[in-house]
Amino acid sequence: MRQPEELGDYRLGDIQDWASLIFPRVMRETIILDQDGKPVVGSDGKKKTRTQMVGYVLVIDRGKFRDRAQWKLPGGHKKKVERCKPGERPDWTPLDTALRELEGETGIRMPRHAFSYCGKWLHWREDHWKCLFVAELGEDDVAWVNGHHPENEGEEAKFFTVEEFYALVRESKFMREHYEMLVEFAAVLPFGRDKQLAEAIA
Repeated sequence: MRQPEELGDYRLGDIQDWASLIFPRVMRETIILDQDGKPVVGSDGKKKTRTQMVGYVLVIDRGKFRDRAQWKLPGGHKKKVERCKPGERPDWTPLDTALRELEGETGIRMPRHAFSYCGKWLHWREDHWKCLFVAELGEDDVAWVNGHHPENEGEEAKFFTVEEFYALVRESKFMREHYEMLVEFAAVLPFGRDKQLAEAIA
């Protein structure tokens, strides 16, 4: 699926309000070595590499929910024109919201091409859409995780390995709705298959 570029590409219909959720996946790139331990070089003269997923960046809001707080995906609602301060711009598309919310809640700024649109579903109130994006980060990007952005409303961000993420899910420490949505859009494996993934990337 190609990345939507215009608002019409999202096919929102009559409901033009949305919230964007971001699943930040942290990737590790390693050089492929031959049997002698030397880098494998392609026909273009460049060293061949392998990309592995090593974990995710999640957020928690302890202030609002205290003891009931759970880890969840970064995200938030569309910034409308009337809510913009001088010098700010509104969110014209769900991707604009995703870019802004990821930086605001985690401190990580990523380019537009780092995001992939997974899909949307209608909120139970039927007054706005929830749009899911995957953002691919490098391991170096995790060093920028912080809560100092002006738009941060108390969210704490943290990196979790794949195995740690599934442990959060099992212990009901990750928001169930977000997990079910990740499974539905095939962004993570359902229970039972997660151990196979952890072993495969170890």
